[in-house]
Amino acid sequence: SGTLSLVAYFNQPAQAMSSGTTFIPSTRIRGRMISGSVPVFTPINGAGVGGVGTAGGSLVLFTYAVCNSNACRRQTRNDALDLQLDLTGLVLPPGTYTGTLNLRAVTY
Repeated sequence: SGTLSLVAYFNQPAQAMSSGTTFIPSTRIRGRMISGSVPVFTPINGAGVGGVGTAGGSLVLFTYAVCNSNACRRQTRNDALDLQLDLTGLVLPPGTYTGTLNLRAVTY
């Protein structure tokens, strides 16, 4: 038995998205997964879980218990992850901003 979590995270939270030398931090990027543990838009600024994720740049999307029976081990999920930028009060130069959001399942 144990726990399985799906963690979304940025490797460099202060530079989650960039355009040249201009950055959008992960605190300005929000995620939600209505079918998971995050039904409302929440900043991606939490701690990692079970050794996965980055301090200040993670969001646990769902967690559930894992048991040793076949019924528990064989499950399928189809989830939608919604993302939102909160640029309130932030002045950014025009540009194309890119970044990588990592998704990783971890058991612990």
